[in-house]
Formats: sequence, C-alpha cells, structure tokens
Amino acid sequence: MVAMSNLACYKKKYPGTRCVLGVVNTKQQRDFTKTFTYEDVELERVTGKKFLSLVFTLEGQDFSDIVIEYVKNLLTGLDWLYKKKIPSDENE
Repeated sequence: MVAMSNLACYKKKYPGTRCVLGVVNTKQQRDFTKTFTYEDVELERVTGKKFLSLVFTLEGQDFSDIVIEYVKNLLTGLDWLYKKKIPSDENE
C-alpha cells in the first residue's frame, strides 16, 4: 500500500505523468495492463513482459528481450561460480 500511496501523491503533484505499478513475476504468469483509481487518481498496474517492454523501450525500440537474455546469462554465470566456490555435501 505504501508504493501505491507514494504513486498517488506523485500523480497528484504531477497530474500529467503516467504512474505505473509494475510487477515482473506474477503468480498467474500473465501479462496485463489494468487502470484503477487509488486516492482519487488514476494509476496503472502493468505486469510481466508488458512491464519489461515499457521499461526497456527507447525511441520506439524494445530492448526487453536483450535485457532478459543478458540477465539470464548473468545469473547462469553466477550460479556456476557459486557452485564452483562452495563445495557440495558430496565432497565432505
């Protein structure tokens, strides 16, 4: 509720802005955009790939797929490094 309250305050101060509450991983694994009213201002909830596309689009070019692949590769590398540095129970 704090996040929505902060967004609502910001929207009241700057009424011409688009205020979005974004969720990357939802329980239902669905992408959607929903407009709702909170504290008498209109806010948006954008989830999943739609949210990532909103964040990572610059001058009409959507870079979200590139960012997702980069993060996946980064996490894979970190997982490999973690397993390499910490011995497993099998070696004890």
